[in-house]
Amino acid sequence: MGATQRIFDAIGAQLILHENFGAPPPRVGEDYELREVLGAGGFGLICRATQVALRREVALKLFPLDEEEQRPGVREALREARSLARLEHPGIVTVYAAGESELIAEGRTPCAFVEMQLIHGVDLRTHLEAGPHDARAVLELLLQAGEALAHAHAHGVVHRDFKPENLMVDGKGRATVIDFGLALAAREASDASRDPARDPAAEGDWSTHADALGTRLTVEGLVRGTPGYMAPELTQGMPRPASDQFALAVVVREALTGRHPFDDRASPIQAPAGGPELFERLRGPIDRAMAAVPADRFPDLTQLCATLRAYADEEVELPAAGAANASETPRSPSTLARAGLGVALLGVLGFGGWQLFGPEPEPTPTDADQSEEPDRDTQEGGDPERAATTETGSEPDETDTETDTDSSDTSAAPPLAAAPGSCSELERWMGTWQVGSRVLWTEYAYQLEWRVDYEFELSLGERCVVEAVARKFPPLLEDGAIPGEPIEAEARALALPSFDGRGRQIGWRLPLRLAFPDDGKSYTTDEFYDLTLTLEGAASSEADPRLRGAFRKRNEKGYWIRLGALEGSRGATPPPSTVDVDGLACAARCRTECAGDEAERACLERACASFPETDARLSQTTEAAAAARGPTGPVDVCGPPSADFIPPMLSRSTRRTLLAGDDPFEQAMAKGSRWTLQAMCTKNTARLAGRWLVWSQSSEAWVLELRDEQCQLTGSARPLLPPEAPAPALASVPIAGYSTPAGTWVLEADTDPNPAPDWLRAPLVLTGTGKPGVALGIYATPSDDEDLPLRAVRLPELPPN
Repeated sequence: MGATQRIFDAIGAQLILHENFGAPPPRVGEDYELREVLGAGGFGLICRATQVALRREVALKLFPLDEEEQRPGVREALREARSLARLEHPGIVTVYAAGESELIAEGRTPCAFVEMQLIHGVDLRTHLEAGPHDARAVLELLLQAGEALAHAHAHGVVHRDFKPENLMVDGKGRATVIDFGLALAAREASDASRDPARDPAAEGDWSTHADALGTRLTVEGLVRGTPGYMAPELTQGMPRPASDQFALAVVVREALTGRHPFDDRASPIQAPAGGPELFERLRGPIDRAMAAVPADRFPDLTQLCATLRAYADEEVELPAAGAANASETPRSPSTLARAGLGVALLGVLGFGGWQLFGPEPEPTPTDADQSEEPDRDTQEGGDPERAATTETGSEPDETDTETDTDSSDTSAAPPLAAAPGSCSELERWMGTWQVGSRVLWTEYAYQLEWRVDYEFELSLGERCVVEAVARKFPPLLEDGAIPGEPIEAEARALALPSFDGRGRQIGWRLPLRLAFPDDGKSYTTDEFYDLTLTLEGAASSEADPRLRGAFRKRNEKGYWIRLGALEGSRGATPPPSTVDVDGLACAARCRTECAGDEAERACLERACASFPETDARLSQTTEAAAAARGPTGPVDVCGPPSADFIPPMLSRSTRRTLLAGDDPFEQAMAKGSRWTLQAMCTKNTARLAGRWLVWSQSSEAWVLELRDEQCQLTGSARPLLPPEAPAPALASVPIAGYSTPAGTWVLEADTDPNPAPDWLRAPLVLTGTGKPGVALGIYATPSDDEDLPLRAVRLPELPPN
């Protein structure tokens, strides 16, 4: 039994004795008498109590101190609670006192306490369900909450868990933000006032502080909050004031429309009269405040609240109070941006995953999907004989339970709100573009040679909304003929300004999701494209408008099909050889190089700066400078696969073949003309020769040196350890492996008769032979508990001695 449960039971038992047999009520020292337990969490509980000296009703948070390991965290929480007592604002629950005492209930238990204002009212969700309410009145409650959070931010405190349940509405219609239980205070709030450049929130220092008033302790790397209201950076342990802005925008949307924007499974609530209409008026600033990247949101909550008031004051006739029908509340529109966050870190809280943007969760692989295999006869322009060179004898299946995934769509990613008229510069990119593509990663090596052309028609709507009509042509035949008619898809996006390292706008980016009807399917399930189009050559520059970008094709179960780069022209379609891969904008580079949506978002956060851990580990090597940077910038901007990444299908099926004791290479070579298949795998190994950095999802890393000889790969591997890690017994080992005709490569330690070292205890199974391009796969450990995705990136060749 935990310490919190023990004091919960003791208080409950003492209250029964008090109410039924006249025993004294449970007390905290001589200062408080406890009347009721209002709630409990893993780190403490909260009670309604009477402050004896003043006979004042208060809310009292209690933290047990009878276990030694709890004391440092509790005392840190008390220190932060005292800093929160400085937040004197009518919209923030008041902290009266904090300290250490003892609980007197069925004995004496040492405890810490925080005395706070007791709000007589109901939370926002209950308030709305008791409707009907006027939409503008509901918005005003939320703006009061926004102003209260802005006050907290000005004093170095971020809430981190704002949601309807943490906004109380009293009988006079006043809003009060409660439960700063996950709040973080800056180390030195005065530091930010002395030197704004050292704002702890901006530096990401929030993640290292204890919960200010909470029932949990935050440690670095541990995710806290409520799924559905958490900004992307919160799931990465990087809270900041913009995280509260994101949560407030989610609550505004939910309160006005009656539906949660990310989870259609959530129970709808009573929308206020005129709520959906008012939300449509506010959609632009709300979408911006819900941007996946903090820099794309408003500079602060004060500006968001001012913008919402300005938009709400427009003269638009709304239905009378009482006229709203919750059943007619619109579902969240398809134009809302999606950025799937199947966050494994949320598993520490018991949540399997949640979707950041988008009303409907993507299906996850289940045992029922085991029979799925590549539909090779229907692959786009695929050659069944070539596709049949899939390397394994077992069918690719999807038996592993995956976290729900989605992608950053979007049909409408939120933009920076621009000054009036500034969106008009987007007209420079409107019209028709012929767009060529170049495949950078695919499971099937022959697809690297495909030429797939597109035509985009862009038109500008209101408030930086861009309408896109895309036509996709079938892969060109060898004689250059087009084998069929194009297929068409439509999408909308809010344009996001993009900036250079000096803060100057250099263009815009459009995140789009395109689902082409009747498109080819690799694994029998529907597939779609997540695109990032970059509109380069801002009006402030002399450069002509240029359209480039990147795409990621995946199926509805989250399996990646292809990654590639895009190049647009007002004239003839650029062929693959002219697609400028080295010069991709940061957003496009994050899309084509990072393994997982979380990793992509983190890459954008860093503005494509080198992944810090890569630099830290390579700094110990003699080739640090040559390895860390390529000719066009950092080699590795992504790091390990993120928790939401699902390894490619062929790597998983190859792993199963290996674990069954079979030989994937011989199985693949038995599927056709050995001479033809050998030529294909020889071509693959020639592409793979060179130096690679390989990351596992658990942050293990290796540097590989590969040589090719026909279908075989040989070379060496060495672990790339953190600076503080002890040196391994074997600093480098020989490795050997092969590539299959389809392009899956397998490598393992070649140490017979000695066992392989612990740091390379199982084969590495990777797919992707593109040059340039990444490789993606799985660490073929024998235990399902160690099913670790891999990501590999090429390192520059070292200069000759």
